[in-house]
Amino acid sequence: MVSTQKPGFLGSPADGGSDEETVDRETQVEFPWVCSECELEMVVPKPVCEHARCGHIGLKSTFETDSGQECPHCSQTEGETPVTTVGVLFQCDGCGEVFDVPPESCA
Repeated sequence: MVSTQKPGFLGSPADGGSDEETVDRETQVEFPWVCSECELEMVVPKPVCEHARCGHIGLKSTFETDSGQECPHCSQTEGETPVTTVGVLFQCDGCGEVFDVPPESCA
């Protein structure tokens, strides 16, 4: 599912948004933003999560392990303390550069 919401906004279930918004790269043909570091059109929105116990904030992918979710800071697993989605960052899938706002759009 490709998000149709405004960049940087996940919303909440109450206003039609979802705290589990994802980008399906298999169905996304064009990337909307050009990376200012490597100049590839591969910048996509990525969910940002916060661990309730220790307060660590990072890309959702940093919390994911082969066995589920684990905080990369304190190593607690998902079942012990919840991890919640708190926003969106933009990451280049080419070079890995992360942006808090999307870089210049493709023309």
